[in-house]
Amino acid sequence: MVYVQPDLLGWRPVMTSWLSTLPAGVTNAHKACITSLFDWLVPPALRVATKMLRQPQAMQDINLVVSLMRLLTAHLDDFADPASEALRELSDAQQAAWLQCLFLFALVWSVGGCTDDEGRRTFDRHLRKLLANQADELACYITG
Repeated sequence: MVYVQPDLLGWRPVMTSWLSTLPAGVTNAHKACITSLFDWLVPPALRVATKMLRQPQAMQDINLVVSLMRLLTAHLDDFADPASEALRELSDAQQAAWLQCLFLFALVWSVGGCTDDEGRRTFDRHLRKLLANQADELACYITG
């Protein structure tokens, strides 16, 4: 057994492992969508949450990402059954939009929720800029 400190390991291997535990209704296309959302939004969101905001309780990146994954998993019940009525009624584009909304909800309440009231407002401003592709100061942290 080899011990690696969590901050040296990073959150990406944990996320990759987590993808294989998702419900059967989460297809490879869905996993690719989720992975691209992680690559696009998580690094700059972590930068804002851990370096630019006051955290009443200090949190490591990996803990925040695990919270994000758990919250997202809790909202994927409709994907448990690939033959689900809810999934069959939606087009691929609608399913992708649904996943994006679930991801944003989980991101806001996990990574963005680890700060005080003023920090949440700041996180909201930065996230809105990221979503509008106007966050030049955070562009270098986007990995996707």
